[in-house]
Amino acid sequence: METSIDKKNAPSCRFMALCGRRSDVLLFVLTVLVVLFFLETSREMLGATYNMNLTTFSINSSVLMILLFFSPVLYFFKPKTLRMPVLMAGAGILLGLTRLLIAFNLSIGSYLVCNAVAVGSAGIFFAALIFESRTHLTSLEVALAAASGVGIDLLSRILGNTFAVTVYGVTAHGTASMVLTVILVALFLLALTGYFRTAGESPVREEPSQFGTSSGILLGLGVGALAFLMVGFMLYPNTVTRWAGGDYAVTAVLEAAALAAFLAVSLTPYRSYLHTNHALTLGGLLIGIAALSMAYSSVPLVTAGLVALGVFFLPAQVEETVRHLSQKSATLRQIALVLVVGALVFVILLFLSVFSLTWAFVGLTFLRDQGGMIILCAGVLFLVVTTILRYVHVKFEPLAAPRRPFLVAAAAVLVLVGAVAGVSAYTVTPLSSQKDTLTVMTYNIHQGYNMDGRINPWQILQPIQKISPDILVLQESDMNRISGTNVDIVQWLSCQLEMYCYFGPSTRDQIYGVCILSRFPLSNTITYFMPSIEDQRVLVRADIQWGTNPLSIYAVHMGLSEEDRTAQIAFILNILDQNSNPVLLIGDTNSVPDSPQIMKMTCGLKDAWVAAGNLPLDPAGNSFDSLELYERIDYILISPQLTATSCNVIRGVYGSDHVPVWAEIAWE
Repeated sequence: METSIDKKNAPSCRFMALCGRRSDVLLFVLTVLVVLFFLETSREMLGATYNMNLTTFSINSSVLMILLFFSPVLYFFKPKTLRMPVLMAGAGILLGLTRLLIAFNLSIGSYLVCNAVAVGSAGIFFAALIFESRTHLTSLEVALAAASGVGIDLLSRILGNTFAVTVYGVTAHGTASMVLTVILVALFLLALTGYFRTAGESPVREEPSQFGTSSGILLGLGVGALAFLMVGFMLYPNTVTRWAGGDYAVTAVLEAAALAAFLAVSLTPYRSYLHTNHALTLGGLLIGIAALSMAYSSVPLVTAGLVALGVFFLPAQVEETVRHLSQKSATLRQIALVLVVGALVFVILLFLSVFSLTWAFVGLTFLRDQGGMIILCAGVLFLVVTTILRYVHVKFEPLAAPRRPFLVAAAAVLVLVGAVAGVSAYTVTPLSSQKDTLTVMTYNIHQGYNMDGRINPWQILQPIQKISPDILVLQESDMNRISGTNVDIVQWLSCQLEMYCYFGPSTRDQIYGVCILSRFPLSNTITYFMPSIEDQRVLVRADIQWGTNPLSIYAVHMGLSEEDRTAQIAFILNILDQNSNPVLLIGDTNSVPDSPQIMKMTCGLKDAWVAAGNLPLDPAGNSFDSLELYERIDYILISPQLTATSCNVIRGVYGSDHVPVWAEIAWE
């Protein structure tokens, strides 16, 4: 009888044994995709939260969604009978479904909630994954899987020219993002199902372990500081270049090469050296120096190199954290403690960083111009706490080779080759215009957020392409912050429109940026910091050669208060008086036509709207806000020797709270 049963169950036993041997592959794939989904949804959640608070110029209830970063706190109250596979399956299914939902055209509220739930699910899954990985993956394999997820996210953003193709697609229709999302979510759910069916039960330890509370707090401090530096800045080549200057393509390839190099080295005997105390300390020191360089260095290539070295050592820092938890036999609650403390540090640093930009709206004047100091403090915190842990609390043994080298090698090749191909695809040569007239446009793009509260670069691009301006001036165009999902719409538009570009000031100045794009080469570029009591405002200059004549273009975004705008008008006119070239003064003045500021400016300059034959207060010229155009505050002002043959407002576009204003300019 026993023999009969054994024979009957033999195929099933062989199948389960085979699947058991593959559980490490399934867990590796799950780790890759959880990291990818977390990076995508955390960016979108923070961006949506920022925009909903920006809309009201205050802190509102939407900010509560950030509490989902603390989801691992649920493990402090978990039932004692909790089954690990059930836990991972539940959190994983919720993560997969919410990641799928955000690919649809949701309202901003639903979009925020879905992303927040995805972030919370990922946090719950992370803790369980780290606990479960000690049975099926080594700490190095966990780190390599995480690095692969980071690399795929980097590749997705490079292929979309800073807009992740898995979120924003490659066309206005969004078909590509939907297809990619379905594929990734299907792969994730299949891997989750396979793992759930094959993995054995893992006891959820409640008894005391060797891992103390002090170690958990210290480790959490380091995790939070590192997450802020990487997720907020260093993993985004466009953010690095906007903060420190330099070339985006070079920085992107360096970062991709750094990740690929770590993956490749992990397949060789040299991997053990990268995980010694000395090498890990060197890596932490390089990350801290990279933070210092981003905040204050004036040598872009040095900063790009240091950031790439920091990215190279990132997986080693992750491996050290996982190994610390594994060798000390940390319980699930202790793992959750590390993640919760890390989330607390990350959120505090995140708020400080955002408030260093929006200090005027929240009354935190002491944070003005302190963006660099916040980055530096995060770097120092990470270096100090990880050094203490490394030399006082734990000693590590040499690492074994990863058991699935083909997965690691494939990820390395994909990231590096894809990154090089991606930056090559967006290398364009602007086409100069030879027309007798100059088509000029101004557009305040509201930091990329449309009237639905979503980032949609295609909605901004379409009306611009319809007019095909020779000169395009953008206000509120700086998005290279985690609060703006760390995308670079200026670079994206410059490539899409094949135009030269000058942007000012650098993002490290924590100022809403102003940009000039041109079909003519730009020279004499300079950024002026205007007198500002509230948010710091700037005036940007770039010169072109129009035919045989030089022409100076000034782009401006003036302040909200009467006091600021009055001082800024005087400053601008003084700058213009020092320039003998014909000029265009273009931008958002936050002033209506009969205001003292505009009346003063039009004493020496012509309003293109009026020069084209329109009345100053004609409501047809209103440019704000796009849902109900009730005032004209966006202007194209020209020197007396120029004239406007036409000037129009593009109505019915909702890519921003302003609508574009454009004019045809000719010599008088």
